[in-house]
Amino acid sequence: MLGKEAGLFVPPGRWATWQQILAHCNRGDEVILGNKAHTFLYEAGGISALGGVHSCQLPNQADGSLAMEDIQAAIRPNDVHHPISRLICLENTHNRCGGTFQTVEYISMVGEFSHARGLSVHMDGARLFNAAIALGVPAACLGAPVDSVTFCLSKGLCAPVGSVLCGSKEFIAKAHRIRKQLGGGMRQAGILAAAGIIAIKNDGGAVGRGS
Repeated sequence: MLGKEAGLFVPPGRWATWQQILAHCNRGDEVILGNKAHTFLYEAGGISALGGVHSCQLPNQADGSLAMEDIQAAIRPNDVHHPISRLICLENTHNRCGGTFQTVEYISMVGEFSHARGLSVHMDGARLFNAAIALGVPAACLGAPVDSVTFCLSKGLCAPVGSVLCGSKEFIAKAHRIRKQLGGGMRQAGILAAAGIIAIKNDGGAVGRGS
């Protein structure tokens, strides 16, 4: 449904955020994100506390986007004094910007720009299916330009708990190990994941097909 090779179930969404950043970045690397991003405001500095990842906060525009000129200016030169710019994080829909959504064109532009400069792109898509409905496109169109994407099974899909992190098989294998390190190896996850599967098939399926 998101055009990725593999997915990984996690109980809380912030684990998915931490896992993807720790999978993309090494200690001392830098992630570029918005100053109103959920990861920056509401996750207790977890990416720094747990992964030693530095953050560069750019001003979110009214629609929740990051201005391309700001992204370009934030990418660090190859200088031993600086952290290495490794990852750009987008949010779709954007919680602190009034539930605004990012378009396929914008996400593609950020993806092409970042990949040309050796950076990865992650999309925090807790309510990604809401954005897909608003745009009238399959959710896969929103996930295609980025390297990894998360979505929440409870926000808009009505499952009781859980989120899913999606990406390449190699990336998800790395994130799986990080989930174990974070204490997320749950033998009892099956019953939670089953509710998520029903939510996706019943609530997300139509969106995934673009209907």
